[in-house]
Amino acid sequence: MRASVAPLLEAGADTIVLGCTHYPFLRDVIERVCGPGVKVIDPAPAAARHLLDLYKDPENGVGSVELVASGSPDSLEKLFKRIQ
Repeated sequence: MRASVAPLLEAGADTIVLGCTHYPFLRDVIERVCGPGVKVIDPAPAAARHLLDLYKDPENGVGSVELVASGSPDSLEKLFKRIQ
């Protein structure tokens, strides 16, 4: 992880935005490598809230959600039911 983050730190990054679905799983490691002077932002919660807002507002034309997963579809379905 250090090799991946080092070029960003050497370029003077003070904020890192996690831009891939698996990065939140590595957030603690990324924050440790970066140290306290670098802010790490995970946009996934905001994106999930926006999707839920669209799902609950039929005037936006969103009437259904198709769940697709590379892992267990059962886990994804349980998670979706929890946030409904």
